[in-house]
Amino acid sequence: IEVTASAQLLQTDTARVSTQVSNTLIDQLPVVVNSGVRSPFDLASITPEVDGTGSNFRIAGGTSNHFGMALDGVSLAISRSASGQDWVQFNAPSVESITEFAVEAGGFKAEFGQASGGIVTFVSKSGTNQFHGSAYEFLRNQALDARGFFAAKKSVYKQNNFGATAGGPVWIPGLYNGRDKTFFFFSYEGFRNRVGATPTPYSVPPPEFFSGDLHNFVDAAGKMYQIYDPATQRLAGSTYVRDPFPNNYIPADRFDPISKSIINYVQTLLKPNVAAAPGTSAYVRNNYISYGTTRAPQNKYNLKIDQMLTTKQRLSFLFNRTREYDQYGPEGAP
Repeated sequence: IEVTASAQLLQTDTARVSTQVSNTLIDQLPVVVNSGVRSPFDLASITPEVDGTGSNFRIAGGTSNHFGMALDGVSLAISRSASGQDWVQFNAPSVESITEFAVEAGGFKAEFGQASGGIVTFVSKSGTNQFHGSAYEFLRNQALDARGFFAAKKSVYKQNNFGATAGGPVWIPGLYNGRDKTFFFFSYEGFRNRVGATPTPYSVPPPEFFSGDLHNFVDAAGKMYQIYDPATQRLAGSTYVRDPFPNNYIPADRFDPISKSIINYVQTLLKPNVAAAPGTSAYVRNNYISYGTTRAPQNKYNLKIDQMLTTKQRLSFLFNRTREYDQYGPEGAP
């Protein structure tokens, strides 16, 4: 048995400050599934050069979202710095199709000169001479969660992040054998979620309020809140006074034309769903419990083709497509 030890050598040939993460760590490190497809930026966040996540993602203490990103040497940066991380994350390939990445905080090459705050570089997976594939599913469901302490019931929360990969040599029986020459790697990742509104009580106008009848607008003691006519304002001594609307009823001819259009739309959406007696405070307060669900299904497709021209030259083609939809569930939108 031979035991050896050596000190970490200082890199004297470069001033680069970077952290490189290998394929083994990418495959084994957990990435949280939270309201969207797993993001390679979640992996980048574990490096010491990165400070902050999401819209606060920054490298080496730089300005948020002022950084560069490259995939296989091609820049993925855009001009919208304020939302750059979100847009780049959306267009980035699936985590399953990345073989390694590096985060550089300084001293990076001149080709990344536009990256004022650092650079994140990714390398996509390629096929090999052996056929390989994988399938996975990451599940989050309210059936596995506890009810909130103040909530009447658990809100809907269902998330599925699933997909599959396949790679190997391009092989067409009887026509072409791509071993050592032509390779492919395909990745698909899907995300399905259904998130319900938190069952929180809100206050919405009762139906008669939309017609100007506010006689049921009362306080906790049942006393009506008096509504006054602004058109009758006048100076009485040293005080401005107004006349009350009789029985708290605002005539329809006093409605603004724009308000009428808004009312016709809003009253179809906001209807009390908690029964309470008219003339009580509960009739106009906490008379609505939110409901409905949102959906944001996503699909990511990646296809990479590699052609070995010589032992030192390779031609690669990478196609990446992400589609996302904004939808709502069968109960309607929250």
